[in-house]
Amino acid sequence: MNDKELRSKVGMVFQYPEYQLFAENVFLDVAFGYKNFFHSKKHKLSKEETQIAVKDAVALVGLDYYQIKNRSPFEISGGQKRRIAIAGVIVSRPEILILDEPTAGLDPKGKAEILNLIHSLHRTCCHTIIMVSHDMDEIAKNCNKIALMENGKILKVDTAQNIFFDAKKIKELNLDLPSCVKINLGLKERGFDIGKTVFFEKELAELIAQKLKQKA
Repeated sequence: MNDKELRSKVGMVFQYPEYQLFAENVFLDVAFGYKNFFHSKKHKLSKEETQIAVKDAVALVGLDYYQIKNRSPFEISGGQKRRIAIAGVIVSRPEILILDEPTAGLDPKGKAEILNLIHSLHRTCCHTIIMVSHDMDEIAKNCNKIALMENGKILKVDTAQNIFFDAKKIKELNLDLPSCVKINLGLKERGFDIGKTVFFEKELAELIAQKLKQKA
C-alpha cells in the first residue's frame, strides 16, 4: 500500500478519550487502531510499518516515542494519557478529524496545551478538523467556520464574527456568548460602542484604549 491508501477517511476522538486506553503498553494502544484499519489478507502489515506509524503518531502529539512506548498507559500523567489517546486515532492519518469536547475536564494550562496540539495537527496531518464544544470562547478563538446546530439540524454555517454578531440568536439557542462579546455588548448598552466584534482579550483592551483616546 502507498501512503495515500494508508489513510482513513474519518477519525473521531471522543470526550475524555483517556478513558478508552486499554492495552498493556503505549505502543500496543496506539498500534491497535492502525492494525484494525490496514491489516488484511491482501496487505499484512509488517512490524516495521506499524512501528513507523506509531512512532510518527506519538511524535505528532508531542511525546518522546522511546521514553513512553513501553510504559503502561495507566501509569502516565493525565495530559500524556489524552495525547496518547489522540495518537491512537491520528495513527491512521484520517482526512477528517472530529474532536468531541477536546478540552473537557482540563485546567486552563491543560486546555491551552491541547488547543495548541490541535492547531499543530491541523498544520501537519489533519487538514480538516471538526470540534464539538459548548465553550464559546474556545470555538470563537480557534475555529475559522462555525456550524450552529439545534435538534440535529444545522441552522447556520458562518465565520465566528458573523455567528456571534447575532447575539440574540445565540441566546435563543441557550448558548453562552464569548467573554469578549459579552463585555462588548455591555459597553454598547452603556453608549460605549467599539464598533467591532472581537474574541481576544488583548485586542478588546486595545480597541477600548483607542476609543477612550478618541473621546479624550
